[in-house]
Amino acid sequence: MSPLARERVWRLRIRVRLALASFVLLTTGCVLPEPWVVRQEPTQLEPIERLGRWDGESEFVDVTRGSIPPSHTYVLVHGWAPGWSRAVYDDPRLRAWEAVDRRGRRFEPWMRDLAEAITEADPHAVVLVYSWLDAAATNRFVLAQRNASARTGLYGGQLAIALEQAQGADFLEGSGRVHLIGHSYGARVATVAAVQLRKAPRHLTLLDVPDAPMTRITGSQSNLSELLRELPVSDDLGGTFVDNYVSMVGTRYGGEVPGVVDVELSPPYGTFNYRRRHLYGTWFYAQSASHEFGLGWSPLIAEPPRHSCYSQPWGEIELEAGCRDPI
Repeated sequence: MSPLARERVWRLRIRVRLALASFVLLTTGCVLPEPWVVRQEPTQLEPIERLGRWDGESEFVDVTRGSIPPSHTYVLVHGWAPGWSRAVYDDPRLRAWEAVDRRGRRFEPWMRDLAEAITEADPHAVVLVYSWLDAAATNRFVLAQRNASARTGLYGGQLAIALEQAQGADFLEGSGRVHLIGHSYGARVATVAAVQLRKAPRHLTLLDVPDAPMTRITGSQSNLSELLRELPVSDDLGGTFVDNYVSMVGTRYGGEVPGVVDVELSPPYGTFNYRRRHLYGTWFYAQSASHEFGLGWSPLIAEPPRHSCYSQPWGEIELEAGCRDPI
């Protein structure tokens, strides 16, 4: 057996053992404690260096201080990055839009797809991506996501600083508005930033935030409802419109935080196809750019929705008012 084959067998055995351990925890009612909170640690990057700006064609480029004019500023925030720990170890300054694996695959290609969709839908858009890859990257072992979760508060604060460094002096006075879009633990990073910004963002989009019961078993839940209560959640001018998309490990927040619009998606994948289901919200949101929901109902470009909960019919890029039974 070749060394590569032996390594694959070893990794498979480890995953099976960890999966069995998780099953035992579930069946016996055990719940792991929440991860620790990282408050301050050395960083290789200044806050502004963590932002990349979509060039309108195919790439993200560096952002300089004061370079973002009054505009509709969209900020995309990635989530946990399992399997990228070696790349970050080799290059601690590696940023999300620069990361490419050994097979030539980009890290989270949905960010480019969504950036392109946004700029096509909104002529006033400036699209940024925020990298916290150096903190989100871990190995692929079960429970490694706790390391990324522990750092969401710290890097959410860094995002708030980065945005204020990037905005021109007349951004707020010139009616500049911000729309934060976060996937997975990136949604928690985005929400922390929303709370800490001098002026709350006009729109906050949450894509499958880890808060389902299964995340509580591993102690890796985001507890996002607590943070959302610190925002002026509202459709009204001066408030923050919040829409929340559930596809795999997310949960509805509208019952706990009035004003949040929940969307239950129906990914066309099997129940255990974790990654595709978890990423489905990013694809669905990009597809919504040409519809009257999702990106199409953002208060930056249109009227907010009329209902508090929506569900997706199976296999359709469409939403219906009302949700299914509580999840």
